[in-house]
Amino acid sequence: MVSREMTSERLFFRPLRISDAPAVFDSYASDPEVVRYLTWRPYTSLEGVEAFLEEAELFWAQKTRFPWLLLHLKTGDLIGTIEMRPGGQTTELGFLIARPHWGQGYGTEAVKTVLEECFSDDKVQRVQALCDIENIGSAKVLAKAGMVHEGTLRSVGVHPNRSPEPRDAHIYSMIRRDLTERDSSGKSAEDFQPKLRFTDKVADYVRYRPSYPGELLTFLKEQCELRQGATIADVGAGTGILTRLLLDQGFQVHAVEPNDAMRDAMDDSIDAGGAFQSLGGSAENTSLAAESVDAITVAQAFHWFDPEKTRLEFKRILRPGSPVFLVWNSRQTDDPFNLAYEELVSRFGTDYRVTRMFNFTDDETLVQFYGCAPQKKSFKNTQVLDLDGLFGRLRSCSYIPGPDSPEFPALEKSARQLFERFEEDGKVTLTYNAELFWAVMQ
Repeated sequence: MVSREMTSERLFFRPLRISDAPAVFDSYASDPEVVRYLTWRPYTSLEGVEAFLEEAELFWAQKTRFPWLLLHLKTGDLIGTIEMRPGGQTTELGFLIARPHWGQGYGTEAVKTVLEECFSDDKVQRVQALCDIENIGSAKVLAKAGMVHEGTLRSVGVHPNRSPEPRDAHIYSMIRRDLTERDSSGKSAEDFQPKLRFTDKVADYVRYRPSYPGELLTFLKEQCELRQGATIADVGAGTGILTRLLLDQGFQVHAVEPNDAMRDAMDDSIDAGGAFQSLGGSAENTSLAAESVDAITVAQAFHWFDPEKTRLEFKRILRPGSPVFLVWNSRQTDDPFNLAYEELVSRFGTDYRVTRMFNFTDDETLVQFYGCAPQKKSFKNTQVLDLDGLFGRLRSCSYIPGPDSPEFPALEKSARQLFERFEEDGKVTLTYNAELFWAVMQ
């Protein structure tokens, strides 16, 4: 039996009611931005919303669909809605979040809760969700909730706010095996041995991992007011991709990296004299002196840290009022090649479905880590690759099987076919958002 009422960390779920019409109309049903990628147009009258909610009540009575209203547990604010549509072994879900509450992790929290509710029924083997090909926000929510991008469905439905013609849609899913793998392992990021798992990937990591755009470094220096010669701890420095950029900007850098092979590669590539110090510490124990740095940077690594222990260590080594900058190159899936690349790594990645959970740090984790809501800015980034570069980029991923794996020939063949399908003038382009989060820890 489906639960009529549920709670999550911040949300209260209950069935939609006709009496909700004024709040629903004001908060999202009349907002063209909220319904931009949905199958219905914005409502222009309260009567239309009442008719919709009467139908929603009927769904619950007939047990054919289960739409919940999402309310904030503490404030009672209307956050959005989420719906579960059973269909035997396969259940579909859909959701929307009112615009004032975008970007705060409510969608991910709601989807995770409904996924648990779906799989509480032993008959359900698969939960799926569709989102318009341009709806990057919803795609990110589904991925952060642990659902796997399976591909693109062509001309699957009409989204009248975008076009009168049927539009393509991403399809995401979670199957019971995904849930079993995740729950039975009980794994945290540390269980995946982040300090060791890149040891045999170092050469490819050095050559084929993307750098960070110059605009991001300029922003750090000019907009975040890091003075010339400031001392920065670059924690989880890896092979020194960000470290070198910071040194080029005139900063003093303590590069902290626990993996010996990655640190050796960094040391071999940097000749910056007294401006550079390489340390074998970790985020939880950097070995730096108390109140010794003006800022901390973390590039493509924070999701592997223990947040509570790292918070204590960062507060110890930072001078009062100093910021922490977290950076990720987040691979985009907003064009056919990047979508196909995602499908390739999803298919061949040995533990990609599980480890990918740690590549998305949700808003709640960041707020708890900083003690406040961090600021955020995104910068476009691209990586142009020839065929060897594409192979190298794949090999640099810790979850991609190596040449000794029986899966490797099929991976190599599929990667070559992918390249041949999308190359232009012998090149393909991976696109990223270089996402920067920063705040002074409270």
